[in-house]
Formats: sequence, C-alpha cells, structure tokens
Amino acid sequence: MAKRWVGVRESDQRAIELHLRLLELEKMPLIEVQFSDDRKSIFVGDKNNKRMYREFGVDGILRIDMQAAKKNGGTYRAVMDAVRPPGGRVPQVAVDEAVHEFLSGDQDAS
Repeated sequence: MAKRWVGVRESDQRAIELHLRLLELEKMPLIEVQFSDDRKSIFVGDKNNKRMYREFGVDGILRIDMQAAKKNGGTYRAVMDAVRPPGGRVPQVAVDEAVHEFLSGDQDAS
C-alpha cells in the first residue's frame, strides 16, 4: 500500500490517537500487544491462544473501533471484528496542493 503524505498537525494527532488506542488495547485482559523488533509492526493477539494474532501498522490500529470491541466483550475476535475497512484515498490534487503549499512556505509556522 502506498504511503500517504501527512501534515505535521495531523501526524501529531495520529500519534496521540495511536498512543490512546494502544493503552486501551493493553487494558483489555484478553488481548496482548507486542511490537516487532524493528518497531514497524504492532502485533495484537489473544492472550489465551498465542497462535491467534494479527500484524498491524499505525493505520490498522487507528481503524479499530475500540467502543465496538469493548461492547462485544474485548476478546480477540471482538477486536478483529471491530477493524473498520480502510477509508478513501486522498485525491492526488489535494496531495499536490499540500506539497506545493509546504514547499512554497505558504503554510503557517505554528
């Protein structure tokens, strides 16, 4: 899957949201969260069955509907069922405009 360009503010928001979601996952007694050695992948697994796990990236973790997972018992299956499908792609025109704005220095400096 192609990487998408993310602005500074959005990446800060995504980092905070990722942190909060990982904390929520770690609080679930039936879920185990581990990181790959290279820190590029996050493994979410069933604490009672080590063979049941799934590898996620940041986008995958952010697509988990935590409320639905908790409502359905906080099990491994409930978490996997709560993963929303990927959203639509950012149109290339919007990417080009954002890159042009960034490179020209037209964005605010805050």
